Amino acid sequence: MSREIIQDALNGIRDEFITEAGARLGLVAVGAAAVGVTGAASGAVTHPSTLYPLSGSGTAVKTGFGAWLTKGGWIALAAGVLVAVGVAVGAFLLGRGEDIPTVGSGDVTAEQDTSEGASGETADGTEGDTPGGISDGTAEETESETPTETEAETLAPSDFLDYISNGDGTCYVSGDHGGWQNTDIVIPPVSPDGDIVTAIGREAFEGRTITSVVIPDTITHIGSFAFRSCWDLTSINIPDSVVSIGTDAFADSKKVVRRKKGLYYVGDWVVDCDPDLTEVVWREGTKGIAGCAFEDCEKLTSIVIPDGVIFIGDYAFDGCTSMTSIEIPDSVVYLGGHAFSGCRSLTSIVIPNSVTAIESFTFATCTSLMSIVIPDSVVSIGGYVFMGCTELTDIYYTGYRSQWARISKGTFWEPDSDAYTIHDRYVP
Repeated sequence: MSREIIQDALNGIRDEFITEAGARLGLVAVGAAAVGVTGAASGAVTHPSTLYPLSGSGTAVKTGFGAWLTKGGWIALAAGVLVAVGVAVGAFLLGRGEDIPTVGSGDVTAEQDTSEGASGETADGTEGDTPGGISDGTAEETESETPTETEAETLAPSDFLDYISNGDGTCYVSGDHGGWQNTDIVIPPVSPDGDIVTAIGREAFEGRTITSVVIPDTITHIGSFAFRSCWDLTSINIPDSVVSIGTDAFADSKKVVRRKKGLYYVGDWVVDCDPDLTEVVWREGTKGIAGCAFEDCEKLTSIVIPDGVIFIGDYAFDGCTSMTSIEIPDSVVYLGGHAFSGCRSLTSIVIPNSVTAIESFTFATCTSLMSIVIPDSVVSIGGYVFMGCTELTDIYYTGYRSQWARISKGTFWEPDSDAYTIHDRYVP
């Protein structure tokens, strides 16, 4: 049977959408026919003088299906069997819904699975006893693949996500804490109701057995404790759109962090550090300092925050009792509440003119703080911001006295010193 006939038969079967069993039976039958016709034709045509009946003598095979076949016929029969095997394999593939290549073609084209998984940064993860529970400070940073910011637009959103509307066309996302089973999380840029997803809520996935998270570039905020105690989390992307990460967002999620000279990073964000750190060496491209990142680092004496950092989270340097000075670049737009509370050795600080608000308790119990420079970009000062600052006597303000009067000030914002002076129109 010719190659063209076999190919036409295969195509006909495929076109009729038959079942797997039908494909196998039909194509095996085609192969069997090929064996019979090929063997008989070869025996009759190539060696007609050696054909004998069953009762005769000579070289003809005396048993079974090949009783009338010559040796040459047997060779043809073997070739036919190979054809049948190939046809059966083709039938099996066809039954599985795959394309059958053209017989004799050198290029086989098959449909490929084009779905993508959430690839991303992976880590070995190390156990430790640091306050944040992230690492013991022994596993240095390694290069690895991270998810892209647009993967959430191409992957199917995860089930069991809660979307809480902000009432302004935006919403924040959280894990459904009842019957929630997803291990690979894909957060969509838009909720099923059409709200833009701009934040991951507080405690959103805390304690969940998740392994990977894909975050869209619509997200600007990751809430406090959002991924705390996610022991199996090894892959997450932090898109450039994120401008704030809350307190202990990745505490105890050891496998997702990278250590770099005593600092622990998730993406370009510092989320923790070695508790006995004495000097800060920043990784190039550091973007933000998450809440509690340097909390209770009592051996730090001075810090120069690199240009490019935009965010200093709540409690970021809380309890750094030996720190006498800190330099903040103009790139910083947010100072979190309690950011420098308990820094008992800090004597002076300059707030850059990129900051518009000083949150509550930012400098609480900085008992050695004597002077501070506040820019005229600041429009609000939170409550208790200088609580316990008994030595603060000089507040230098770069704007006019009338501007100072218009600043919104929270409850008990004033220093606890006996007397302090506001110096307006100050030029740093």
